[in-house]
Amino acid sequence: MGTFKGGSNSAFSGKVGSVVGSNWKKINYIKGLPKRSNKQASEAQLLQREKFQLIVKFIYDILPVIEKGRDRKKTQYTTAANVAVSYNALHALNADGCGINFSRIMISDGSLPKAADACALWMTENCLRVYWIPVPRSPSTSVDDEVTLLFYWPDNSTFLSQVAAAVRSDGSINIVIDPMKSADICHLYIFFTSPKGISSPTFYMGELSTLNNRK
Repeated sequence: MGTFKGGSNSAFSGKVGSVVGSNWKKINYIKGLPKRSNKQASEAQLLQREKFQLIVKFIYDILPVIEKGRDRKKTQYTTAANVAVSYNALHALNADGCGINFSRIMISDGSLPKAADACALWMTENCLRVYWIPVPRSPSTSVDDEVTLLFYWPDNSTFLSQVAAAVRSDGSINIVIDPMKSADICHLYIFFTSPKGISSPTFYMGELSTLNNRK
């Protein structure tokens, strides 16, 4: 049963027949209930669902990172997770639909300049140092911009996230990697977030084994 909140001409909440009223972020919505179908999904539809689930699982496993890197303008009327899933489902899947193109994954977005000068070097067998230029290069950047890193090991689908682990003025950070993982291929991403909450687009730093010519 639906309930009116301010008279017969106001918004309502709940179910009335085949219509549902709701409110999210102070916006009233009315939508129809989905129709059930007994029709069997085609192979193309099943493949599309499988591809979509790949992206959904990737994004929802790193929600704190996605929330940190969200673009406030794009998430005014939706969630950061929804924006990330939509973008990556469209841009980060291989053409044949078999797997993710990790070089095209986007975990952050915004008007802050991309951290395209970042690089990484192994200091020891299980310690990786990530570098970036500590001096602001534009009026929109600051020495206090926070640095977020994301590591992903596709062989065992594991993540290591470092949210706001350093600031721009630090210039670098040491990350201890599990020795059991240090020889495996790992994808590395970085972005900045300003004190005002404005983030930069994701910069894909490549595979760890490639970064240092490791065999």
